[in-house]
Amino acid sequence: MKELQKTMMNTKTILNPLLLLIGLSLGGAACGSEIGASGDNAFLSIQGSSSESMEPGFQRDLVVKYHDATGAPLAGEVTFDIEGSTGGASISLDLGATDAQGNAGFTLFAGQDVATFKIVASAADAAPVEWNITIEEGQVDEDMDIRGTYNVESTFDVANGLPGTVGEVVNIIVDMTDDPFDPATYLIDTFDNGGNISSFRPLVDQVVFDLIDDNAPGFINDLIQLGTDFGDVVKNFGVVSTIEISGDSIDGSGMKAVHTVTAYQFNLDGETHIFTMDDLNVDEEVVSDIGVTYDNMTGVVLFESHEVPLRYGAFLVLALEEIIIPRLDPDARSLNQYLFGLVDCTAVGQAIFDQVDIFDPDNWKNACEVAVEGVASIIIEELRDIDQVGQVKLVIDGKARMRDPSGDGLADEMTRGNWAGTMDYLGTAGPLAEGANPFSGTRAN
Repeated sequence: MKELQKTMMNTKTILNPLLLLIGLSLGGAACGSEIGASGDNAFLSIQGSSSESMEPGFQRDLVVKYHDATGAPLAGEVTFDIEGSTGGASISLDLGATDAQGNAGFTLFAGQDVATFKIVASAADAAPVEWNITIEEGQVDEDMDIRGTYNVESTFDVANGLPGTVGEVVNIIVDMTDDPFDPATYLIDTFDNGGNISSFRPLVDQVVFDLIDDNAPGFINDLIQLGTDFGDVVKNFGVVSTIEISGDSIDGSGMKAVHTVTAYQFNLDGETHIFTMDDLNVDEEVVSDIGVTYDNMTGVVLFESHEVPLRYGAFLVLALEEIIIPRLDPDARSLNQYLFGLVDCTAVGQAIFDQVDIFDPDNWKNACEVAVEGVASIIIEELRDIDQVGQVKLVIDGKARMRDPSGDGLADEMTRGNWAGTMDYLGTAGPLAEGANPFSGTRAN
């Protein structure tokens, strides 16, 4: 009997580690394709493949599971670290909390350059696991036909400076907020062009400023916000267009393109706003006979330099009065209404009279009204005059990569595009920011 008990104990001693090993293996197989070596109490398992390959400019969601030895989910935080040169790639977060299933994930955004690197996931009491990432160009079908029409969205960055008069006009709003007592100083400068009250300044400037600040405390901040939003639209705007590529053969020789502007767009606080050419009450702008060069070995298409006319002034007026101002005052539909809704000229007139004791309150009230209406009129008229005096033009050339994910022999997408060039107005050019004018397109037919 004692010999039997001893034999059974020896058997358990041998089997227990085996059973534990089998249990761990089964648990790992149930929850992912790879499991890290265990820490004391927890494990990390990559959900899917630990080797990922993708093309430049694309993105992919990656997930890791945090669990115990039985595969049951654990709550906690997972840290994600990039190791190596990424070629411009990035991840959406570097620390993520697990969900009810123990999963934590992020989005990998590939850069524009080829690269090979690692992303390491770490969590408490678990051994790290890692993805091997390769960013590489996909195969190109040498017989892919890129001819056809593409719906294209482009974004332009003119942060380096607007050309000539265009820059002067859009800076009017900036001038309303760049002095210590602005917008009061700007309002007074507008109606006191004869210098009749120069002897009372800067006292009058401070009185008007204090009145505005006391009676409409949010006005000054709103005006600064208006200037900030307007500046963003001015310097970072989008063009919606079509590009039609045609030619007698698919080898890239003799190809031409027609570039047609159909709408303008911009983004404020994550929301995209679009104005069609009908909204601007103008015809579509069509640019023909653009030279095209296509390399069927790399899939890269080049569009030669061409001039794209813009209805820039009309676009900015719509952006200001239909989007930016109503965001600050839902009841206002024009710059005039917005300013009059915030500046109480009766109170301003009385307060100035009380301070300087000259003229009468009605004179100061009338001067205030003239100033407010004058400022609004000047800004809107100057913006509209941009299109009346001349035409803003984008002088651009660009390149993009053509792709055929459907595999039908016709290019479906125009990806990783970027324009280079200038914004021109009456012969004065402002450079576009280098490498910051992306475009992409999808086949329309």
